[in-house]
Amino acid sequence: MHDGRFTTLDQVIDFYDHGMHKVNNLDPIMALPAKVSWLHLSTDDKRQLIDFLNTLTDSTFITDTKLSAPVP
Repeated sequence: MHDGRFTTLDQVIDFYDHGMHKVNNLDPIMALPAKVSWLHLSTDDKRQLIDFLNTLTDSTFITDTKLSAPVP
């Protein structure tokens, strides 16, 4: 996630599946009742979601040296 607390997709999905801990800087939108129901994904749902997200990785694109530095 944006602050580096998770290192795997499994951890991110578990975070959204089980709900967030309320902290002082939590966006109020995330604390609305509609957001508190969470996802309740099955093990199979999580696996399928991770499989899908992994199809979005384009190794050729992210390692292309032409895209690694701004054009002068």
